[in-house]
Amino acid sequence: MPLAFAVVVSFPVGAQDLGRSLLLGLGSSAMEKGGELIEGAPEKFDDFMKSTVEGREFSSNSACLGFLQVSINAGTVMANILSFSSVKIFEDSRGPVAQFRMLINGEKLHVEAFCSDSAMKAAILPWGSGSESPRKVSKSSLDAVAGLLLLLEAQGAFDREASSSEPIQSAETPKPKPISPGLSEPAKGRNLETNGVPDELDHRLAAPTAPYLPSEASLSPEEKQAFLLAVSACWNVGSLSSEALRTTVTVEMAMKPDGTPIAGSIQLASSFGGSEAAVTQAFEAARRSIIRCGARGFQLPAEKFDAWKEMTLMFNAERMRIE
Repeated sequence: MPLAFAVVVSFPVGAQDLGRSLLLGLGSSAMEKGGELIEGAPEKFDDFMKSTVEGREFSSNSACLGFLQVSINAGTVMANILSFSSVKIFEDSRGPVAQFRMLINGEKLHVEAFCSDSAMKAAILPWGSGSESPRKVSKSSLDAVAGLLLLLEAQGAFDREASSSEPIQSAETPKPKPISPGLSEPAKGRNLETNGVPDELDHRLAAPTAPYLPSEASLSPEEKQAFLLAVSACWNVGSLSSEALRTTVTVEMAMKPDGTPIAGSIQLASSFGGSEAAVTQAFEAARRSIIRCGARGFQLPAEKFDAWKEMTLMFNAERMRIE
């Protein structure tokens, strides 16, 4: 992500005038703040979401609560720059609790988080209905600029502009063959590491927020998060070697209409980082978690079976997600 003062030359044509008038009119302090918000808050909030999905363990209750506080502040920054988003806090028998209701580039996310001893716990909440009374959007110009940049980046505006400015390859120069993980043939333990870090390992919140599913009737963000929470409940990485913990595996599987996985269909699609032994170890841990927690069937919407009858999941020690 370019710094805010350089973004104006990266806007697509339709947004250049708006971006130029906003950024140049606000001056250098606004540009610096916009860049800081975009670079810092999304990563902190993304780190929080990964931790809640995985049920992250901290060294102590104090460490967990401290992380929750940082996440609340990062979420508040996000809520201040994104419309229809809010962060609420309260205390009950569980201790300090935070509720994050975020609309990020069209994706609805409503999560309640708290610390149970030293573990971060989360529950997916229904989106619900907001206020029906029209109200004025009260954001400072600085926050509005930061929100504009964040949404444009999430929608790929900067990527499209950057790709259009790449030099055209001459006819005499052979076009390099793209590197592909080869999903049509199971990897069978092969390490498919490439020279660059694949896009699927991008930990920024501004990475695509709508993972690919092989159906137009895709799962909602709440349904995806609930499924990942269910799988992560059986995902035990405590026995993995340090090398396996640094290894990412992508797993393909088929599902039955009752929500149970077809054990024989679970296969390694690709891997990144780590030796063959580490890949095998990481894949087996992922396979066991799917089978163990799916024995009684995952709670998935029957009417959307076409969206989840075939699934691709990415596992590593830091995060899990649906591809």
